[in-house]
Amino acid sequence: MFDIQKDDLDRDGVDTYLVLKLRGAVEQLKKVDAQVKALSEERRKTAQYIKTILNMMRLELGNTKMLETLEKNGLRDSVEQFISPQKVHTEGLRTVRKRRQGKVEPVESAMVLPGGTKIKMLSGNFAGWSGTITTSRAKRGRKGLDVTYFVTVVSPNGEKKRTSVKHGTMNKSWVPEQ
Repeated sequence: MFDIQKDDLDRDGVDTYLVLKLRGAVEQLKKVDAQVKALSEERRKTAQYIKTILNMMRLELGNTKMLETLEKNGLRDSVEQFISPQKVHTEGLRTVRKRRQGKVEPVESAMVLPGGTKIKMLSGNFAGWSGTITTSRAKRGRKGLDVTYFVTVVSPNGEKKRTSVKHGTMNKSWVPEQ
């Protein structure tokens, strides 16, 4: 590791020997630090590139189709660290908080509705309106995953508006159409 040999020095030069050993170790540390810094920067750039590709896939395919594609190609585990519940909203292995009830129950993939699902509003300002889930968002709340669906609703006379509904209010203030 170090080029300096103790035999190369005179017998009285122990201090000089230790200083030379220390100098060699410091130089070695500087080289390793430079390599670590270069690798760290390369890792950061590669991670950013992966995130960009995942965002493009999410915009092009949608959340559910993107996850299916990753699973089919065996990449889901590899990119799991770049996929968070805030970004992918169809996580089936988390929990969802039932709104106003405080219950926590497991969410299965079938429970989280994909984009494009038709719904019917039962109560509130948009009672009697029908709509389509455009996107969804999940955030980690105190009691589990809290899913919000963003919906484009259409009135019976054709007026369009955007609103949001919570997963926990399903079958109370809105229902998915069959």
